[in-house]
Parts: sequence; structure tokens; C-alpha cells
Amino acid sequence: MTIPLPKISILLATYNGEAYLVEQLDSIFSQVGVSVTVYARDDGSSDSTVSILESYAESGRPIKLLSGIDGGGSAAKNFKELILNADIASGSCVCFADQDDIWLPMKLKTAVDIMDQGYDLYSSALTVFSIEKDGISTLKGEVVFKDYDYLFQGLSAGCTYMLSPSFYSFVKSQIENNKDVLDVGFSHDWLIYTMARSFKYRIYHDSSSKILYRQHTSNVQGSLAGIQGIVYRAKNIWAHWYFGQIMFNRNFIKNTPDEVIILDALESKNILFLIRNCLKFRRSFLECIALLIFSLLRKRND
Repeated sequence: MTIPLPKISILLATYNGEAYLVEQLDSIFSQVGVSVTVYARDDGSSDSTVSILESYAESGRPIKLLSGIDGGGSAAKNFKELILNADIASGSCVCFADQDDIWLPMKLKTAVDIMDQGYDLYSSALTVFSIEKDGISTLKGEVVFKDYDYLFQGLSAGCTYMLSPSFYSFVKSQIENNKDVLDVGFSHDWLIYTMARSFKYRIYHDSSSKILYRQHTSNVQGSLAGIQGIVYRAKNIWAHWYFGQIMFNRNFIKNTPDEVIILDALESKNILFLIRNCLKFRRSFLECIALLIFSLLRKRND
């Protein structure tokens, strides 16, 4: 008797992605040992992105295009609409796909084999590459979890995630119950990690990479490595984006007594509390220092 392959649903958000979309789709449909269905939503492309998606659907590939759905305006909001509107098959694990990466053939099989050990959220390292620049590097390799890091930082890029059917159902219900606050800008991959940690779902981070994470001038954020990343984060700190994201995520957590104390301390600018406890908040000493600097900058800027 033939054993059915594990079912994986892929949520693909697109916007003016004609330059790289074919390569990404081919890598998704070349995955080994799994049965994939792609749910794609385009966010108003002016290039041939939609035509590419339609051509794959017409050729018989398992891809479903979601159309006529209001919303969007950013990658995260596009994924929000996919989560709310995609008719995901029962028992299917769920992944997110950007339009410009390349998935290595064993990406999904590796993840689902680990998920079968009882995990609810899988993430992994990424292999960063660029056509414009020579060389590759690994991002988000080893991760040492801290008690409350999820309140202050994400895990890895959402394109590395795999969600179990039960955790995906929980994420969808949380988003459905908080539609109003989701009209603002947010980081969907950080938000999903925050919910997983706060509600005690089991998480596995793979230090090996099964994805080529493309960098180019149109990336929303990209790897944010080196000086460019430092400048980007500094601007976000000064513009209060970072504080706003932390407070935004507060709508989706369990709000345990410890979580409330920590976030209230941040909101009230209790610097002494943050100094005493910052090693629980970020994964490296330098990141803890950065958090304290952020707190001081925010105090000065308010």
C-alpha cells in the first residue's frame, strides 16, 4: 500500500515579483517527499506576476489564487489576508513563502520530519546570497533561547517557518479575533514566534539552512547585516517602530503576570528594572546592551 505524502500548504505573498517568481515556484514544486499546495495572493502587481501565477495554475500545478480580497499594502498584511482567507486542508502543516527565494529540495521534508517529533513551530537558518554581490553567508544559525526574548525580538525569517495544523489554527483564531489592530504595520514572523512562546507551543530551530535567502534592492528588510542593518535598526529605534512593535504584540500574548511586569517596565521607562533583567530579554550580551541603549534613546526622544 502506498503511504500518502505529508500535506504542506504554502502561503505565497506576491507583489511585482516577475524577476524571481519562476525560480521560487520551481523550487517549491521540486520539494522531495511531500505533497504541496500553494495558496497565492497578489497585492496589486503592475508587472507579469499574476500572469506567471495563472500560467502555473493552468498547467495543472497545485496552486490556488486568492483574488477579490481587500486589504494588503505590505508583505505582513498580505500574509494576514492569506491566513484569513486560504481554505487550508485539514491536517496540513503550513509554511510561508516569499516570492524571491530559492528552496532547496529537502527544505520541507526536513521540517516535517522534525515536526513529527511533536513540535508546533519549526524555523531554520538561512543562506543569504545576492546576484549583485559575490559570496554567501549564514543568518540565524545557532539560537540560544532566553526566558523572555520573544517579547523583544523575533526568531528567524517567516519563510523558514513551518506551523503544525493545531498551531496554525490557533494563529488564525488569534488574527481573526484581533482584526482591528492588524490594520497597522507589524512583523508577522516576530508575531508568530511571540504567540508560540507565550502560549507554550513547542519550537524547534534548525541551525542548518535549507533555503537560499535572496538579497536585492527591492527587499522589504533583507538580512539587515552589517552597517546597513545597524543604520536600519537605529532609524527604527529613533522612529519608535521597535517600541510600537513590542506593544503591538502585546495584543496577542497570554499576558501572564511576568509578561505584564516586563512590558509595563518598558512602557514606564523603568531603566533600573531593565538593567537588572536584560539578560533574560535578548539572546546575546551585545543585544542586551542594544536594548538598554534603545531604552535610553527612547527616554531621551519622548
